[in-house]
Amino acid sequence: MISPLHRFNQVASLARDWIAPGQAIVQWTHFVTSACNARCRHCFYPINQRQNELTLEEIERFLGTVPPIRLLLFSGGEPFLRKDLPEIVNLYYKHSNCFTASIPTNGYSSDRICSAVERIIRVAPGLQLGITVSLDGMKDFHDDVRQVPGLWDRAVDTVRAAKRLSRDLPGLTVGVNTVFMRDNQTDLQPLLEFVHSELRPTFHALSFIRGRPLGDARLASELDVDRYLELSRWLDSRYSSNDEWSGGWRGVRARVRHALSRQRYEYIARQARGGAFERPCLAGEREYVLSETGDLFGCELISDRLGNVREANFDFSNIQRGAARSTFIHERIERNCRCTHECNVRTMLFFDRRNAFPLISAAIRIDNGPRDP
Repeated sequence: MISPLHRFNQVASLARDWIAPGQAIVQWTHFVTSACNARCRHCFYPINQRQNELTLEEIERFLGTVPPIRLLLFSGGEPFLRKDLPEIVNLYYKHSNCFTASIPTNGYSSDRICSAVERIIRVAPGLQLGITVSLDGMKDFHDDVRQVPGLWDRAVDTVRAAKRLSRDLPGLTVGVNTVFMRDNQTDLQPLLEFVHSELRPTFHALSFIRGRPLGDARLASELDVDRYLELSRWLDSRYSSNDEWSGGWRGVRARVRHALSRQRYEYIARQARGGAFERPCLAGEREYVLSETGDLFGCELISDRLGNVREANFDFSNIQRGAARSTFIHERIERNCRCTHECNVRTMLFFDRRNAFPLISAAIRIDNGPRDP
């Protein structure tokens, strides 16, 4: 259980990030493995590379040089296939003073995933942990696009099992993520209704397909942005006032998440329609992506490498001061990216000081969100 003093210190740190940003990294993504037991046609990340993953010892050595991290994201591959995932999370918890961590999963095994989640809570008892299970359509479509027969049933079981677990673990939230792509965009309403009525997760995120899909590049084409916006608003109206998760610190987090999500999907829709450049993201400045082999990037969708932790003698400052990082930031600013990457957009919006009052208002229930459309 986290003490009120610890909560106060977290809030004070966020206030400082809004008012006078220091060295803290606002978002850190670690692709802990490329191993994956699915073959998702819409995935942009090269899987099952069988490369030399960073060891626990190497990760700890490197983290000793990294500034505090506010939001920690794990990815893969399938993160839960890495057996020492709880120990990796614990290293970040110990060294980086992170507020919250999020782990996506294809939900391949409720027993293995929930067992790992319990281990994570044991080794990092004060961490706010979010588990997000992927569901990209109803059963036939989901199993086809991920090319694993029976994965839908296992993923649904994982949502239910993790939700039961969360009732005894106040620091755990359970969500569902759905990738919005060409081949499911017209048929998503039944999935959204099923998840809302039958699974009742803390949140359900609709993610605009990102990058260039390695299995079928056409899935990122001919996207109906109006449909994306319509479905996002439908989700917002259902989950922004979910009384089941309205109490305590988890309720505060949920309200802020939904308020931020509302800004995010509206922004992404404007950018996807070709709207004018609005603001720069934080990639390469206060936001980084670490691969399983130690390569460090500013953005997971831009392949310009800032450095490698092994080559940098496990010292983050050696990469931070490097010419590659300076070049990346300069080119990113010149590029005027019109980003539709939910994670990057969320961080950009959250740490924009102009959003401080709206988000605080949502946290204390001044803003109750939109009504049903």
